[in-house]
Amino acid sequence: MNEPPRKIVVKEEGSGALEAGKPLREIAEDVALRRFDEVKRRIEQPSAAGRLFGAGIALYRAGWLPARLVRRLSKAYFNDRVPCLL
Repeated sequence: MNEPPRKIVVKEEGSGALEAGKPLREIAEDVALRRFDEVKRRIEQPSAAGRLFGAGIALYRAGWLPARLVRRLSKAYFNDRVPCLL
């Protein structure tokens, strides 16, 4: 009755993880580290679009951009970054 916990093994697209027997935790850690590195790179080396976005946020916070405009633009912004939420 008391079976030892089974190891979950998942195949990540194109990685051959199933053949290698890579556990789910290792895949999740790899994905998290890649995402962290991408965010870190964006912060350290902002693109022209990132700088424009930052300037827009600063203008909104200072009261120079109406909330209606920011609300309209934010949906597309967050759809690109968090597609599972919207």
